[in-house]
Amino acid sequence: MDRRQVDDTSAYTPAMWRLSTNVAMLGVTTFLVGALGVGVGFAAAQQARPTVARIASVALPSSYTFSAISSNAGGPELSGLDVSSTNPSPPSNPTCIDAQVDPSTLQVARVATVDCGESGGSLTTWPVEADEYTDHANVRIAHRDPGSGQVSLGPVVMTWNDADDTHLASIVGDGSLWLFDALTPSGTEVLRIPESTGSVANVIPLPSTTRPILATDADGLWIGVAINGSYAPDLKGSPIYHVAVGSNVATLVFTGGAATFWLVATGHSIWDDIASTAVTRSGRAQTIWRFDGPSARRVFHTTTKLPFGINVIGGESNGLWTVASQLPPGSGPNAVTDTDCTRAPQVVRISPDTGQQRVIATLPEGTTGSDRFDCLGQDLTGGQAVIANKNLYLLEDGPKATEMGYSTLLRLRL
Repeated sequence: MDRRQVDDTSAYTPAMWRLSTNVAMLGVTTFLVGALGVGVGFAAAQQARPTVARIASVALPSSYTFSAISSNAGGPELSGLDVSSTNPSPPSNPTCIDAQVDPSTLQVARVATVDCGESGGSLTTWPVEADEYTDHANVRIAHRDPGSGQVSLGPVVMTWNDADDTHLASIVGDGSLWLFDALTPSGTEVLRIPESTGSVANVIPLPSTTRPILATDADGLWIGVAINGSYAPDLKGSPIYHVAVGSNVATLVFTGGAATFWLVATGHSIWDDIASTAVTRSGRAQTIWRFDGPSARRVFHTTTKLPFGINVIGGESNGLWTVASQLPPGSGPNAVTDTDCTRAPQVVRISPDTGQQRVIATLPEGTTGSDRFDCLGQDLTGGQAVIANKNLYLLEDGPKATEMGYSTLLRLRL
């Protein structure tokens, strides 16, 4: 199942860009793109298990396939398809849905059908192919006027060769849609499309870069490079680039380590989990960094052993949060959570001021259905969680889920 990253809601606008075949659509909710990886040992797993009394859960209606959660008007909202999770052969053009959730009861209160775009699919971003017989691809922008609700389709704004490491990447934040690709006719470049106009305002060239990790805040766009990505060979370490809103230039603000494992940006701060170039039997050493302001002033860095396949959500006001697989008690120094995990992942809070990690709760065994396949399935993935009204809402597979979607909604009071 394709799961995407949802970042901190404080960086959101009340609009959503949808990308379908040759189309990027502006709607009413925000979704972001993330990257996956492979887990390593988590030090906090050795702590005593906290209680799970603060966790409430409900089973989701099986008449829909739910794929992501976001925050709309301060409450949780689910998105997915009008396809039963028990249907082994869903239609090729299913109906997409948005579902409001009652934050007090966790029951699905209202389901609305929405436009999936020309090719169907989800309400997030997927590769855009212009010709099924070639790897040539392009994208246009469909802009919804907030007053009239009318949609206008613009011209092609980006063209590229869509290969394994050159898929289109996109992110929405602070009133702009940003599009990134590594193999356009002009090389690696980023486009900024303001929500107010739906037209390209800035074209930003970049040194050769593949598989980016993107984040946005009030200072603009931040670009890291995933562990399976690449960057300019003359750099002494993995880069972080910054693009200010309205600028046509990407500024290199940091180099170090081998890659970015996750990147969160809110307000005027970013947090980056940077992997060491050294590899041991238990994986790569990792360091969480915080940078403030457009110049990326260094605030702190501290070691971590969070699995590097995770996503992290949150920010300064609510803290940083994730769900991580844990090692069994008594595990040796070379144990890794992608192969040696228990069946009960942990909810972890990362201090935005120090980077220190603390286990807040352990999820009940069997709640995370993906661990039937591998330990990595326990770690937080894109679109799986959101923070709203001092609660963490989390989608899980549940014991009766299929690979098509999530079947359980959990709430943890922060």
